[in-house]
Amino acid sequence: MTLSNPTITSSSTTTVVTFVGTSTSDVEVAEFDYSVTTPLSTTAAVTTPGTISVTATLYPFGDGIDSAGVPRQDQGYPTVVEGDAGPTTIVNIVPANTVMLMPYALVIPPIFDTGIAIANTTKDPFGNSSGGATPGNGTITVDLFPTTSTGGAGTPFSLTTSTTVKPGGGLSSDGTLAAGATWTVLLSQLLTAAARQGASPDISLSGRISWMLTGPQRFQTSGPTR
Repeated sequence: MTLSNPTITSSSTTTVVTFVGTSTSDVEVAEFDYSVTTPLSTTAAVTTPGTISVTATLYPFGDGIDSAGVPRQDQGYPTVVEGDAGPTTIVNIVPANTVMLMPYALVIPPIFDTGIAIANTTKDPFGNSSGGATPGNGTITVDLFPTTSTGGAGTPFSLTTSTTVKPGGGLSSDGTLAAGATWTVLLSQLLTAAARQGASPDISLSGRISWMLTGPQRFQTSGPTR
């Protein structure tokens, strides 16, 4: 069995499989083993899910008969009417993230200033076979939900760590939290960083915070395709 195109890409999406020496009487099963590669860096965050699917059909195409309706023999090989099987999903691209909630935080300078620490524990030595995680770096998105001075809900705002937004300490130069590292930050530092991104939080704030650590891309495959 040979492939006309051994590598399928976004710009070269098809390949022709040629069977050599197949039996005309036995039932045969073709198994295609594949690997998936990505041009993204190991720390690239994937926040939108996606899929990779495959569609197959017999080939070469043709009606298989001549103008008189008689099966053709002049070609020396059979032809088939195109009949697609699929699309069948073979890879699911799953966003890798962890969501955390801090139900209450407070900053009233210079008296109170909530301190926060987030550890990326994906480097712990348990391994996948023991229920551990795959080590990965990722950015952190922080959503803040303030309470107004009269007790009602204020206007939420957020920030996402990056090369230019790195409040506190412990983040890498690209704004990601590396596997095994711990990010420590004061709520006042978050407010200052959020203001730099266009939000307008009051310096005195109480409310809740949600966090999402977005890790590198993960590919979940459906196994060999037959």
